[in-house]
Amino acid sequence: MAGGIGSRFWPMSTSKMPKQFLDVLGNGETLLQQT
Repeated sequence: MAGGIGSRFWPMSTSKMPKQFLDVLGNGETLLQQT
């Protein structure tokens, strides 16, 4: 999930809300919190 421009997560991932701060799995935690 590291690197690149994040086009696979667009439109969820934006410059104001990068993918590491998204609740992708819907469990109430961001990707950063799950690591």
